[in-house]
Amino acid sequence: MAKDTLTIIDNRTGKSYEIPISLSKRVRILILAAALLIIPGIFLPVWTITLVAPQYPKGIKMSIYANKLTEYNPETGMTSNVPRLINGLNHYIGMHEIRPDEFKEFRWLPFMIIAFSILALLSAIVGKWHFATLGWILFILFGIFMIGDFYRWLYEYGHNLSPQAAIKIDPYMPPVIGWKRLANFTVISLPGTGSILVGFAAILGPIILWLESRQKRLS
Repeated sequence: MAKDTLTIIDNRTGKSYEIPISLSKRVRILILAAALLIIPGIFLPVWTITLVAPQYPKGIKMSIYANKLTEYNPETGMTSNVPRLINGLNHYIGMHEIRPDEFKEFRWLPFMIIAFSILALLSAIVGKWHFATLGWILFILFGIFMIGDFYRWLYEYGHNLSPQAAIKIDPYMPPVIGWKRLANFTVISLPGTGSILVGFAAILGPIILWLESRQKRLS
């Protein structure tokens, strides 16, 4: 048996097959590209939430990063690290104030992004299928966890409303992605540039698998 192959024996025919377990150069380059796509997730917005109201027809954008959030008011061109305007509007419907120091994810998310980028880099260096596959599965599971965590965050803010609010509304679920109307507000939630790049990195997994299986069929 060659060093970089795995021998598979067909019990029906008794024939043996040599299955490569090392990654090809093309696959290593794609994995390296995935590692590079993950890194900007530390610095670019992960998600954006825009709140359009009669007072702010151009919308107020809250950008969520891996370690902070910012609020941008296009009316004035001002950016703040505390969403004061959005908190002011949410106050009317009794929503809990959005405070960056309450997000424990900001403490460890940048390190997780760095860790997965390093893991992808090691997968390209080690060059073994099982190592790369394990890294990709962990990456996908982490992405699912983060989407679930974001859903929980939105659910809590939309359902834990103050009974002393000036405007009484029923508990509601803000959109994870897309837009939703609430009274005279419109909430628009979309992935940020960081998440889009990370998404491309995740998609490279199935693309790599398809390319390699296609190459094996042709050979």
